[in-house]
Amino acid sequence: MGYLISWPEKLVKVRVYVPKDLRDTLLEALYEFKEIHLKEVKLKFAGKPSIDLHVKVVEEAKNVIEGFIKALSSKHEVPVNVYVSPSQILGTIKELTDELKPVVDDLKGMLKTLATYKDALNNHEKLYKYLKPIAKLMPNLLRDELQYEGRYVTVQTWIIPVRNLNRLLKSGLISKLSIIGYAEVSDEEKVMVLGYPSHIRTDVMKFLESIDAKPLSIPEFDGTVKDYVNSLSNKLSELRDLLRDYRVKIDNVINKYLPKVALLKGLVSSEEERLSVVLKSLESKHVCVYEGWVPVSLLKAFSDALYSKVRYIHIEEVEESSDEEIPTKMKNPKGIDAFEVLTRLYGVPNYKEWDPTPLIAYSFVIFFGLMFADVIYGVLLLIITKLFLPKLVDNPESEGFKKFQKMLYVCAISGMVFGVISGSYLGDFPKVYMGIEPPVFLDILSPLIALQISLLIGLIHVTLAHVLTFIRGLRTGNKAEAINELGIIVAVAAGTPYILESLLRVDVPFIPDWFVPYLLYMAFAGIGLILVGKYMALKAFASILWIFDLTGFLGDVLSYTRLAGVGLATFYLASSFNAITKLLADGLINILPIHVVGLMVAIVICGILVALTHIMNLALSTLGAFIHALRLCFVEFISKFYEGTGKEFKPLTFKTFFKVELSPSSL
Repeated sequence: MGYLISWPEKLVKVRVYVPKDLRDTLLEALYEFKEIHLKEVKLKFAGKPSIDLHVKVVEEAKNVIEGFIKALSSKHEVPVNVYVSPSQILGTIKELTDELKPVVDDLKGMLKTLATYKDALNNHEKLYKYLKPIAKLMPNLLRDELQYEGRYVTVQTWIIPVRNLNRLLKSGLISKLSIIGYAEVSDEEKVMVLGYPSHIRTDVMKFLESIDAKPLSIPEFDGTVKDYVNSLSNKLSELRDLLRDYRVKIDNVINKYLPKVALLKGLVSSEEERLSVVLKSLESKHVCVYEGWVPVSLLKAFSDALYSKVRYIHIEEVEESSDEEIPTKMKNPKGIDAFEVLTRLYGVPNYKEWDPTPLIAYSFVIFFGLMFADVIYGVLLLIITKLFLPKLVDNPESEGFKKFQKMLYVCAISGMVFGVISGSYLGDFPKVYMGIEPPVFLDILSPLIALQISLLIGLIHVTLAHVLTFIRGLRTGNKAEAINELGIIVAVAAGTPYILESLLRVDVPFIPDWFVPYLLYMAFAGIGLILVGKYMALKAFASILWIFDLTGFLGDVLSYTRLAGVGLATFYLASSFNAITKLLADGLINILPIHVVGLMVAIVICGILVALTHIMNLALSTLGAFIHALRLCFVEFISKFYEGTGKEFKPLTFKTFFKVELSPSSL
């Protein structure tokens, strides 16, 4: 679509907060970047920045990192060899956080399961440790002989420190206790199975606890204590294997995501430090605020350029207000962008408006070529544009001049192409002076053919303008404009072939004879639509003003006859100069008695006259073709659907070209 009608570059409004100490550094970075339409704003008008959202993202990331670290079983040093551009740091933190958050949740669940396995292992190891010595001495003890609470008798297995064993043996309770069995666990502990009457159970427990003894809680089991200890041994092996395998499973998950966690930790540390500086600057109001418009396609490059130069800044996207005028940065394909200079002459497009530069480019090149049509003139225009035009401007390296120069190159080539088609080389110079008739591929210099081509181009061009106006009416919701323009299109599309067929007896291709009468009804239907559209817009005045739409259309089309007029004037003026100088040359040759002298004098004088007259015609033709092509594009074409009331995007640049005049008198 950019090669027919283009749209301005999409822009995004950005706001930059920077500590006042770093203001100059920021401005330097902005001038280097260039592609920003900038203004400074007061902090009180800027509003609160969205930095809180950034802080929230960082805090969430820190929680994820903390949860991951808790799952580590050992210290890890992870090399991070990943570059993240400054503008992408926060986005990368958020992406990594979102990715790792469910992983950390899974790890938390796995750690809970692991803790359950560890508790089971510890419990089984404790039972095995204290029951194994008992099983060696009294392998046939049953569970009730190790732990039993009855109405009259209580049996309990106790773990008693060796250092306090004498206190038990010398206590008054010892006579009331029955030592069913005991065994040495280690140099520091003994395990004893004690029986005693149930009514002194509380006294016994208080005393034993006072000497740091602990009861061993033994679960229910079938069979002897020896069998139970053997089963404990097997269970311990299973639990250790299960614990080891589950730890490996957790470590595999950790190792899989460890590089990303390391990257996240590095990014969070960096971003947290940057945000802290910015927050302190905002709290103390020691900050400058800038707003501007940046092309969406360059937003990442903009952020990277600023963050790399000025680390302690905050950049955020902001929404424009409803009454704010967005600047327009025209965006056209290479080659067509040279014709933006013409669009600017009419007016910069509004940000939400079509940019007609492509249509202007095609139209202007064709119109200029038709009116300029001459091969030699085209070559001369190329040479002048390349060698002499730069000397007439202050700064030939400016972007505006470069585009204007490229546009003239294209126009000169167009003139050469139409010159080849029409066989025009300094008019009819080859025929007059050399007796050579160049080939003519299409006789566009025949007045009748030139007029027909001009009117056909005008009909197509003006109809296209009304089609675009109709589309604009649909886009903007202007029903009156859309209906009115549709009426003009229908009336012209049906009325033109009807007039050609019925009145002028011209056979129009693709329209059968039986369909011709229906064209009249379609034309009247179009007029009806014009009346409806005019009534919706102007009410009572519609009954008078509708006719001007049709006469205006006709006047616009007839205006294109200037293509034929200026083109024929270029050729016939050149031919007239050729004829005059040829007559003068023949006269000089015949008047002077010596033929050679007469020939040389004729060549010099007539050569000068040919050069001067054709240079004059070249200037007139270039100027005439340029002005009239521009008029057709502006008045008959884009004025119907284009407003051009926009504000141009102005990149932030220094004026780097100066022309200073120095002379002795200036010292």
